[in-house]
Amino acid sequence: NEIVYTTEYGNRSFAAGDKILFTKNDRALGVKNGTLGTVESASDGKLAVILDGSSEADNQGPLHSPPKPTATST
Repeated sequence: NEIVYTTEYGNRSFAAGDKILFTKNDRALGVKNGTLGTVESASDGKLAVILDGSSEADNQGPLHSPPKPTATST
């Protein structure tokens, strides 16, 4: 099921399995411009993302964050 979020690029729909690209550095989330990830789950006000090239051992599971205008679907 897709959830629609408002980003600086307009409304975007996200669902589990979607690939995303972070387009700005965000220290709080631990991502940099160009970081790729896969949406594990999308719910109202929150995306859970597994960053490409990482494993659960690396990041202790998915990145949980409110959707930011710094992520866009690819």
